[in-house]
Amino acid sequence: TVFLSSSSEKMRLKSDGKLGIGTSSPGYLLTVDSSNSSGPDNVAFFNSASNNERIIIGSVNQYIEHKGSEQRITLASEGSAGTFTVRTNGSERMRMTSGGNLGIGTSSPQRELQINSTSALATLKITNSTSGATITDGFDISLSSNDVILGHRESGSMKFNTANVEKMQLTSGGTLGIAT
Repeated sequence: TVFLSSSSEKMRLKSDGKLGIGTSSPGYLLTVDSSNSSGPDNVAFFNSASNNERIIIGSVNQYIEHKGSEQRITLASEGSAGTFTVRTNGSERMRMTSGGNLGIGTSSPQRELQINSTSALATLKITNSTSGATITDGFDISLSSNDVILGHRESGSMKFNTANVEKMQLTSGGTLGIAT
């Protein structure tokens, strides 16, 4: 069945139950092709029986899924070569590989978390609800061209533990205590 508007095909329902909007050859139950449209590309799905919805993007291995029973939203790129990327301002900023490595500032992370900076100083900042969250708060781990810098920006001590026991402490006054 073909649906027309102004003598132009807008939608087609095939005999196998597949519905195409913007295409005459739908490959899924619902295929939306907006390449010939100047309107928005928004599609909404609701499943009141299972409270789960899935939007397939490109192929069955790339999808957005809402599992209402678990109150979870999943963005997925599955398969042996699947990656998940985040882009801003036309550039890739973050990538998760199919092996689970997460890269920020790199498209080929070599470890579980790799941060690469285009500046001379790459920094990981850790803050919490009591330290504050500005540039002058918390704890920094930085890598300059030749140095590793541990920066505690609060007035407390830096403590070093092994086997869940404190072995060394550097106070905010500069006193170093080892196994005391």
